[in-house]
Amino acid sequence: MKLKSEKSVIRIYFNNFIAYFIFNLFKLIFGKKTTEPKNNILFINSGQIGDLVVSSLLFENEDKLPGNLNFYFAFKNKFTGLFTDYKGRINLLPYSYYKYKYNPIYKYSLLKKFHSLNAVACYNLSAARGIQNDEMALLSGAKGIFCTDNSWKYLKKLFGKKMDLQYDEVMFTNVQNEYTKHIRLITKRFHVKLDDLEFKNRFTFKRNPELISTLPKGYLTMAPFSSIREKSWPLYKFKELTEKLNDRKFVILGTTAQGKIISKEFGNAGNVLNCCGDFKLNEVASIIYDSSFHIGNDSGLTHIALKLGVPFASVIGGYNFNKFFPFVYDGMIGRYFFVPLKCFGCEWNCIYDRAKCLTDVPVEDVYIYVSRMLKELEGK
Repeated sequence: MKLKSEKSVIRIYFNNFIAYFIFNLFKLIFGKKTTEPKNNILFINSGQIGDLVVSSLLFENEDKLPGNLNFYFAFKNKFTGLFTDYKGRINLLPYSYYKYKYNPIYKYSLLKKFHSLNAVACYNLSAARGIQNDEMALLSGAKGIFCTDNSWKYLKKLFGKKMDLQYDEVMFTNVQNEYTKHIRLITKRFHVKLDDLEFKNRFTFKRNPELISTLPKGYLTMAPFSSIREKSWPLYKFKELTEKLNDRKFVILGTTAQGKIISKEFGNAGNVLNCCGDFKLNEVASIIYDSSFHIGNDSGLTHIALKLGVPFASVIGGYNFNKFFPFVYDGMIGRYFFVPLKCFGCEWNCIYDRAKCLTDVPVEDVYIYVSRMLKELEGK
């Protein structure tokens, strides 16, 4: 199951060339760094929900960050709802990825906004680096420009090395896990003591009692989809799990399109409430917050459950093992399920007809763990 075809590699090279050419054009305008930096710090993360939840470690520790600095966080505006309940000191800068990529006027205005900060430092926190997010950081005008990842998901080696050389520092080159990188950034660059660092939610997400009152008592949340189909445990296995736990109520979370699939596959199961597409991102977080247990894949909603301290079971694969998951912190109640194989770290260059590390996780294993933990948590 090769997910990267020869055509896709050629397409990546072509896209890299075009993006690199455009980058150099805009560098003529925005390539100069500020000579009069202000006490502003700019963070950029162009990732998905999970990536942003990882970066929200900064939000949870905002009261420990240096008081003389002003912080700004740029991210894709399609995820603005994730931070609806956040009212902290870090200034949010949502931007349109589509407009930035295809509209030169929008690109110009966004880079001009970054330049107006006269930032003393800019950190590209994106786990999946490409010329687009590198460009934002490198043309931000900040006095010091850094990135926390040296893996190039959207960059071929030729272009990746060229972009690396333009940073003042590529940080944490010997660290794989994104949570660990953020922890080191906070402790090493902003001098927060490791013992004082907060991992769990403090400021990002809020409970919504009014919303929760409309849901079944003692419900479990289930997110059977991931942003990439191949990262998802087979849907029929999620269904089988709900059938084995037929005395429990499940709230299924996902997008509207995913909800249509759930309706088709799960039918009229009496213990399943299909809420896909019914709630905003901050409301989804609130629903997970008050759930008895969360079951999901290697996805953004599992990151939310981890952050909220909600007991969870997550079925993950070995394609980017330890890049995000598994991650463990003191007091965590949860387990990651996978089939250990020698080919871990394949980055989707799978040697099998399917991702066995993920798809072959037995339903029975997950069922035994979830049922046992529910009994322990409920004191039965």
